[in-house]
Parts: sequence; structure tokens; C-alpha cells
Amino acid sequence: MSRALFLGLMTCATVPAFSQSNAARSSEFEVASIRPAPTGGRHGVWTNGSHSHIQMLGLNVKELISFAYDVEGYRVSAQGIAGSETYDVNAKIPDDAASLSDEARWARIHLMTQTMLADRFKVVLHHATTEMSVYVLSVVKTGSKIHETGPSQNENVRLDRRAGHLSAKDMPMSQLVTVLRGELRRPVLDQTGIKGIFDITLDWAPETSPRSGTTQPTDTRPSLFTAIQEQLGLRLEATKTPIDVLVVDHCEKPSEN
Repeated sequence: MSRALFLGLMTCATVPAFSQSNAARSSEFEVASIRPAPTGGRHGVWTNGSHSHIQMLGLNVKELISFAYDVEGYRVSAQGIAGSETYDVNAKIPDDAASLSDEARWARIHLMTQTMLADRFKVVLHHATTEMSVYVLSVVKTGSKIHETGPSQNENVRLDRRAGHLSAKDMPMSQLVTVLRGELRRPVLDQTGIKGIFDITLDWAPETSPRSGTTQPTDTRPSLFTAIQEQLGLRLEATKTPIDVLVVDHCEKPSEN
């Protein structure tokens, strides 16, 4: 199976201590190759069904940190520090980690990526709290229209996403939150309590409809906020809240392989 970063397959767990801990340093990839990413290459984190190898492709340092600490990108602050260069990382997972259960194996992979960032990119981070404008996603009083079909797997999501349309099978709430965050350009906090996977279809009028130079008929679909409520039994509410963030104090170009 593969994991694709930015498809909502990371959790929003409480952020751990941001210094490189002894526990993190005890977990290292057996081998890790880091090279500049080619233009137009793949973008994301992939296992391709392997328990012993992982690829982090086309990611900049901020995105690598986001993956390593299992937090969403908006919770990593790296202004003027990390740069825009993207990298391809190909790593071998030690046999003892490769033999673990899925959840334990991914926890070790995150720790090994933290170690790689500290060793190869000389990344130094600290923990801070900042107030952000966010949307809170919750269930309406009459109840959700989402029907869970099984436990969350974070794998094998079948997704059709285009302007004003989303349909998906076996989707976890984390991925729906990621889609909404991209549409709204603002953090979305999940307070639905929905833990499993589900099938959904959602149609709404995008903020800006594509134009081909001719007058298009008015889009009669509802706004995203209305569609979320009417079609899914959820609601989005704007608020401000303190958010834990990772602040990057220092990083360098990666050391040679």
C-alpha cells in the first residue's frame, strides 16, 4: 500500500517535544539517500506496498518536517529558514521496524525521519503557541448524514475531486478535513467525533468558476458551507484559537549521501 502526503493521511496528534530526543535518535533509517527532486516528479510519501522501504518525493524541508512530526503543514513555521528546494528521499527501514504492526511501524518511520532531519539537514525546532483563524467542523444538532463503513485505515481511499465536486469511498475524516482546508485556505479542526471510514458525495459552487471567454450560466449549486450542512449534516464555524506550532530555528542543505 502507499501513503500519499497531503491526501489527509496524517493524524493531528498532539505534537511531541520538538528537540531531538534520545528516543528519536535511537531510531534511524538503515540507509537514506537524499537527492534534489527533478522538476515535474512525483510528490508525496510512498511505500508502494513495501514494509522495508519508503520514498518521500518532491518535498521541501517544511513538508518533510510536517511528515516527520505527523502534523499538518500550517503547524510548521519556517519563514526565511527552510528554503523552497525540494528533495527525493529513498530510505531503507530496519528489519525490526519493518516487522511491526502498521501503526507502530509508521510511528517508528516518523521518528526515523526526525532523526534524519536532525542529522542530515541539521534541523533545530522549538515548540510555540500562536492564535490562528480557523474553521471548526462539527455535527449539526439533527445529526450527521455520514455513515461509517468500517474502522479508519488511512489507506486505499478512492477519490474523485474536481471543481465543486468531491466523491470518495473509504475516506477517513482526516482526508475530508484536508480537502476542506485546501478549499477554504484556512486550518480546519475536526470536532465531529467520526473515527471510521465512509463513502460521500459532495457538490457545491466553487468561489471562482473557470471561464472560457464566454458567458457561463450561473452556478446554481449551494455554497460549500451550505452543501456541507445539507448533504453531510456537518457545519463549518469560523473562530480563532491557540494552535501548537513547530518553529524552525535552523536548517541546512542536506549532507552528502
